[in-house]
Amino acid sequence: MWQAEMWHYPKQSICCIEVLDEMNVNGVMPDEEIGAIVVAAFGARSRPMRKYRRMMYWLPKFRNLNPYPVPEKLPMDLRELAILALKRMAPDLENEVTVCEAEEFDTADDKTFVASAQSPQQQVLLAEHSEKEPIFVEGGFTTWLGDKSLTYFVLRADPKPDMKKGKDEEEELFNWDLFYGKEEPKQVARVPTIHEQEDGIVLAMGITGTSSKDSLASWIKFLQRTNHTLANIPVVFRLKTMQGGLPAMQEETATPPVVHKPEL
Repeated sequence: MWQAEMWHYPKQSICCIEVLDEMNVNGVMPDEEIGAIVVAAFGARSRPMRKYRRMMYWLPKFRNLNPYPVPEKLPMDLRELAILALKRMAPDLENEVTVCEAEEFDTADDKTFVASAQSPQQQVLLAEHSEKEPIFVEGGFTTWLGDKSLTYFVLRADPKPDMKKGKDEEEELFNWDLFYGKEEPKQVARVPTIHEQEDGIVLAMGITGTSSKDSLASWIKFLQRTNHTLANIPVVFRLKTMQGGLPAMQEETATPPVVHKPEL
């Protein structure tokens, strides 16, 4: 008891705590054998034992906290990493992830891979999109798988007019009159899909090997195989630099015809 409170053998105790910290950083969970060694060397009420008990309490909780767990050993192939990242980011259970090579397209100069994620519901939204309104390729955004980062891009459209946010029911909760209240005409609102957000409609997500504009053009051509109306919709590239997040290029390309002009 006195040794635990007066902290006898501080160098050895600090060394044990640092070893436990290193195990925590590297994701190694201590077992009962390590606890028995700590008790035998420093006592049941020592500071290293307090550290051990905290780790045994919190680490099992944190280990199973993530609903989308990442494998402990990540694959080394970038294509497999891209598939894993797109599956984690896509909320639609019917989402399909496909990978193709940019070499399949004659106009592609950047020989790399293209991973695309799109669900049947997103294909319907893209088919219903007006050919007069452009869609946007936005990115690159960063996602992490363990200690590895990947850059992904989003094919997005402007939100529909009927998706504008109406009056908040919580704000009108106490603004009512029992005797002289008037009913306002209401209509049945269309329930938006999971891909229709307030800031836009997510039509697809993609990851390329080089994150270049040429590889993104190959991604658009790959999407045209399953989305035939995409060939007649103007596509605007809104690409950002990885460091500062400033726009690197904003060009409008419509197919057909292909037109290159700066975006205002």
